[in-house]
Amino acid sequence: MNKFIKKLPFLILTLVFLVACTNKASKNTSEMDKAIEQAIEDVKNEDENKNSKSLDEKEDKSLTEKKEAKLLFGGDILPHMPINDYALSYGGWESYDYSPCFSDLKEFAKDYDFFMVNNEFSVNPNMELSGYPTFNSSEDIYLSLKDMGVDVMTTANNHALDTGIDGLKSTIDGIESHDISHVGTSKDKYTPYIIKEVNGIKIAIFSYAESLNGLDFLLDTKEKEDMVNRLDSEKIKEDISEAKDKVDFIVVYPHWGVEYSSYPEEYQVELARDMIDWGADMVIGNHPHVIQPMEEYESKDGRKGIIYYSLGNLLSNQKAESFEGDYRVEQGLLVEANIEKIGKNKANIKSSRYHSTVVDRSYDEYGTLDKTFVATPYLEDDEKASSIDEGTLYLLNLADQMNTETIENKVE
Repeated sequence: MNKFIKKLPFLILTLVFLVACTNKASKNTSEMDKAIEQAIEDVKNEDENKNSKSLDEKEDKSLTEKKEAKLLFGGDILPHMPINDYALSYGGWESYDYSPCFSDLKEFAKDYDFFMVNNEFSVNPNMELSGYPTFNSSEDIYLSLKDMGVDVMTTANNHALDTGIDGLKSTIDGIESHDISHVGTSKDKYTPYIIKEVNGIKIAIFSYAESLNGLDFLLDTKEKEDMVNRLDSEKIKEDISEAKDKVDFIVVYPHWGVEYSSYPEEYQVELARDMIDWGADMVIGNHPHVIQPMEEYESKDGRKGIIYYSLGNLLSNQKAESFEGDYRVEQGLLVEANIEKIGKNKANIKSSRYHSTVVDRSYDEYGTLDKTFVATPYLEDDEKASSIDEGTLYLLNLADQMNTETIENKVE
């Protein structure tokens, strides 16, 4: 209700009192009219002052209000057939239950506001499940990924077309049906990024693929070409430029580089830094299946950007014994970024760190289990360390040592 209307009864009572106290009402009519006008003007001025003060207070608050979000980024989810086989056995041969693979990750990820990983497989119900070289898994995997806390999956990678155009579309359907967002591929139009709001902070997420494993010929029309976001520098620059004024923070997930190489190619370094200059805040690469260095890069406009050239595998069946003792394929990284937005400013990275991961293999009544462990909780808590197998603890220590050496390898 209008404040002026609320005060009318008080004004009327005041005027009645004035009339009652006046012996010559007719003589004082003009004075009474003036009094009424003055009273109304005083109330209006009072309301305007209060409204102005209220607006000023809101404006002051909007300039100083602090918003924070705790983000988590992971690498490749690559379900080889032993992973699918275990899930089927654990699901009682009626459904696929992948939850044992992710149980440790789920415990770690629960403390974060946002979690994103790379979907390096297809889900096509019209084809047999398969592993390398063309990955096709059960849609049930998204039940476990959602339960683990995954909010977004990037789908632009070299396995995006493993089961054809139909598989690209059914993979998107499977992700969306489990209330997970995706970026990198589309069923009908070019969609370079999505915007997710986390604790009031708007984040734009981009995903691009460098290679499609020779299946590019399937994209034989302009409409189909637009279904997969390709790693093209001019297009990326244009995409970031179009989005940056709409959001507070930008993350780019390029799928690029040389498999099993622990160091990025020169073009990757140049492009990653360009992306920060164009407006990205974080660049997080995948594809090599091993981790690569990290660097902090200051953009030309003075912003702090963070680049991880490759996070390695988050879940796969690749083991050192099949790679001539190369433990790198078992290891990966989770990247934590704590971002902050004050007032109407863009969000910035308040702090960040990485957490080493290991895919450890064990055997039980359901078969061979590949399970991802996060090193940090076990290496920082002796009691928790004593709760796992000594062999797993050894692998976590080894991963943390090896990853530290790689991360600190200076990028020139």
